[in-house]
Amino acid sequence: MEQSTAVNEAGWDNMGTSALTIQQILTTTGWDFIMYRAMDTASPFAVIYFLMVLLIGTYLLMNLIVAVRGLQERVALSEACFPLILFSSDWQIQQGMFPC
Repeated sequence: MEQSTAVNEAGWDNMGTSALTIQQILTTTGWDFIMYRAMDTASPFAVIYFLMVLLIGTYLLMNLIVAVRGLQERVALSEACFPLILFSSDWQIQQGMFPC
């Protein structure tokens, strides 16, 4: 049987490993191993914490990704329309009646 060489640094000993552990839970990479270890060492009710972090954290992370992507599209659109506003002599474009 082949033995894994992966190093699991998950834990709550300091801020660095805590942030790494939360990131590992949010990306759902080996979160179940961390949960089972926390249940064995702390309490069986640790499953509630992990499920809440998964549900709320992934929801917030997804909203953040969507918001950043929407902001990037809005900035790209405004940059594409900026030359139209500056260099146009058409009255309708200057008054804001343009598709951008």
